[in-house]
Parts: sequence; structure tokens; C-alpha cells
Amino acid sequence: MNKKLVERGEPYDKKNWYIIRIRYFIITVLDKFPRLKKIVFYLWDNIKTSRYKLTSKKLSTNKDNEMDVDKLYWIDPKKIRYASLKEFDVVKYKGKIIGGDWDLLERPFEELDIYVAFRERLIEGKKWETTVFYTRILNEIKQGKYLWDCKNEIDFDSRLKKLEMLFETIKKNGYKSQQELQSKNNLNPILIEDEVAVNIGRNGDLLFNNGAHRLSIAKLLNISKIPIKITVRHPHWVNQKKHLSDLES
Repeated sequence: MNKKLVERGEPYDKKNWYIIRIRYFIITVLDKFPRLKKIVFYLWDNIKTSRYKLTSKKLSTNKDNEMDVDKLYWIDPKKIRYASLKEFDVVKYKGKIIGGDWDLLERPFEELDIYVAFRERLIEGKKWETTVFYTRILNEIKQGKYLWDCKNEIDFDSRLKKLEMLFETIKKNGYKSQQELQSKNNLNPILIEDEVAVNIGRNGDLLFNNGAHRLSIAKLLNISKIPIKITVRHPHWVNQKKHLSDLES
């Protein structure tokens, strides 16, 4: 398989891994002081939630968006055939119109190492350790990239076990939106944002942007409809006056 087709798109904004490692170092220190850690996390969660609400309010009142940035669209996951060459932060960039070649159809989603690994493990029964995805992610973690809050191999293996549980849960109970999964009396606005996200290319292609685990599971289980959110749209598509309602048809 061509190496260029193995990995998913690059982040639109480069991550500062030095700052991320400092953050995890602080968390490690706070682990020694449970009460202080609880207070710090409580304050940080409230700050994040407030910033998220403020951003969402600005987006919802911006008439230039011409779209409901929080709307869920239920589509057949088979329609998401390619991955965006650039991945955009789902909060920072939702509703944005951004030009460029990020929408070129060069990365088939089902050729990404993450999808192939899910298929090999969850359908074919192979071990995670034999997959290209496992080797790549573990190497990156060892290089100091704390992906999905995983700082070492033990953390990564634990996360993969949780993903296997997620696969079995969806297989048994069906695919549910984040809002359906949360308590109606205690909705977390940030978690509600955590749906499969797509970008719309110049020709109307739905390009994977975020939520690879859930999209992979939905495809492997042949789920007929899943909820998605739109992050970025290409200006060529917008200029053609296309309608978002057409996505569900």
C-alpha cells in the first residue's frame, strides 16, 4: 500500500507537542495531590465549557455562516469515501469556508491504516500488534506525542480495549448520537460536539474530518445511517448555492 495513503490527513494547525508534554507533566504532579487535582480539573472544565459556549454563540449569530453549525445530519456512512487532506478543529473551524486543495480525492478512507486495523482486529480477529496502525501510533507515543491521552503502551492498549467494547456496544444496541448517550438533565456541550465530522469539498464530496473510530465501526457494521456534523466547506461548493439538506437524500 502506498505510504501516502496510509495515514489520515494532517492537522490544519500544527500541534505544539512541547506544550502538550508540559500539560501532562503537570497532571502527573497533580496525581500526587488528589484534592488539588479535583479543584484544578473542575475549574479547567468550567473554563473550557464557557469558552465553548461563547464560541458557539458567536457562530450561531453570525449570519454569514448561512448554516446551523450545530445541526446533525443523518447520512449513510458509505457516502464518506475519502478523508480530507487537512483536518480542522471541530470547534475552532466549524461553519468556516476555507479554500485550498484539502479536498482533493487522494486518501480513500478505507485505505487509512486506522480503518484497516479496525477491520483486521474486529472482523478478522487479528491482534492489534500486527497492524500498521498500532506500530505507527506506538512509535509516535514513544516520540512524546501523547495521542488520545496515551503516554505509553499500557495506556494505548487500554484505549484499544475500550474501542473493542464500543464496537460490541454499537453492534448490540445500534449507533446513537452523543446527545442520546448523555443524561438529558446533565448535557455536556463539549461532548455533544464529539460526533463524526466531515468537510464538504468543492464538488460536494463528504470528506472525513474527525471521529475515525466511530466511522470505522459504522462502516464495518454496515450501519445504514449515522449522525454527522459539518466542519468546513470549500468556497467553490458554497458559490454553487448547494443546499445542506441535500446531504441526507
